[in-house]
Amino acid sequence: MTLITTCLHCGSQFQWDETFWKEGGMPDCPACGFNNMTGQPGRGEGPVEYRYRKMARELAQQYGPLRSVEYLSHFPNFEINFVFDTHTLYSGRRRGQYDIHFLSLGYIGEGPRYARAFLDELGFSMTAKEIDAIQPGDVIQLDAGKVVVHHNAVSPTQPPANPPRPQAQNPVPVPQPAVSTTDGALALAAVGAFLVLMLAVFLKNWWLGIAGAGYLFWFVVFHSKK
Repeated sequence: MTLITTCLHCGSQFQWDETFWKEGGMPDCPACGFNNMTGQPGRGEGPVEYRYRKMARELAQQYGPLRSVEYLSHFPNFEINFVFDTHTLYSGRRRGQYDIHFLSLGYIGEGPRYARAFLDELGFSMTAKEIDAIQPGDVIQLDAGKVVVHHNAVSPTQPPANPPRPQAQNPVPVPQPAVSTTDGALALAAVGAFLVLMLAVFLKNWWLGIAGAGYLFWFVVFHSKK
């Protein structure tokens, strides 16, 4: 359902879809950025960010405060471990399912924006620039309420972009039987004798036929004894 709201700060009116913002609060005033629901200047976030903030609060109630964030891999998996006080949640595709869906760090796009809202709600306030700078292997923790990034603190799980292909083994040469020059000549002569025999039948020349047949007989006997 479309609603028309009057901003309590600047008095301007704007329309917004209540169904789209369901469970996500309400949008900020597009003119001044004030949010009527919170009574404070808004964060410039959309309904999806609000839902991630709601999720963050629910997870903190269930598992305690967030202790650290382990960034394991970059595009396309975006594997992240969110280490809470009593449980570790996983965001990524390594296991074929998500504990938390569509969050990423160190990458420009929607994922880091959602991750920023999620982390901010849990006390890990980071700028977009800081989130974009996160690299696989980094661990994010709080030190006196301030975010500290420990570089290369865990082993990244991202596979190489171009994994080496397995080397094909050299085929073992198959020994071929040696063919002697003599045997080759005899074989050709046998073919010639057969043709002579066919020609003799066609010409009805019996002497030529007898010569060809005799040579074929000798060739067969000679090779049968090898």
